[in-house]
Amino acid sequence: MKKRIAVGLSGGVDSSVAAYLLKKEGWEVTGFTLKFFHEENRCCDLDSLYQAQRLCHKLDIPHYVIDVGDVFKEKVINYFIENYSRGLTPNPCAYCNRFIKFGIFLDKVKSFGINYLACLATFCLVVLTLLCIQEKMSLPVPATPMYIPR
Repeated sequence: MKKRIAVGLSGGVDSSVAAYLLKKEGWEVTGFTLKFFHEENRCCDLDSLYQAQRLCHKLDIPHYVIDVGDVFKEKVINYFIENYSRGLTPNPCAYCNRFIKFGIFLDKVKSFGINYLACLATFCLVVLTLLCIQEKMSLPVPATPMYIPR
């Protein structure tokens, strides 16, 4: 019996390659795409959703969409705006992991009887950058110099 694994699919290259490689290695892969926003935006648009659906069709794996928009706005976006506007340095990825990735998403995966989860984490940084632009907020700048390796 094959091991079952859920893959978080954004419609991008990284998650697509992950799904492909897992299937090639013999895993029974199920694709999930999280819908974070109800309105159209530059990130997580319908084209990304359709790309994830096409990939799953091509790989002959099931694909499901989970609407997490309300919880994402309440628990992650509002937390980020509130804290950032007060001059604090929020950690929205921790909140997203707690409430979305290892909350709603993991609960849904478990409800399918799937015991393994593969997901990548570049999404949060993109959303926060777009949010800062949309809300006309400056991008976060550390209070002290920070070394960033090249």
